[in-house]
Amino acid sequence: AVAVPTVPVAVLLKQYASQRGGDIHQACLDFARGVDDLVASGVLSFSRDRLYLTRE
Repeated sequence: AVAVPTVPVAVLLKQYASQRGGDIHQACLDFARGVDDLVASGVLSFSRDRLYLTRE
């Protein structure tokens, strides 16, 4: 597995929210849904408290 470069999730969410009109709640929902989809499809995997890219 390839480790994804680590950036604090809060930073990512703030950037994402600012690009989408500043709604942090919606940004959190979108992020969680996206991670769920990527884990379900096998692109990402969890190990302890980190996300890993399992395939390109």
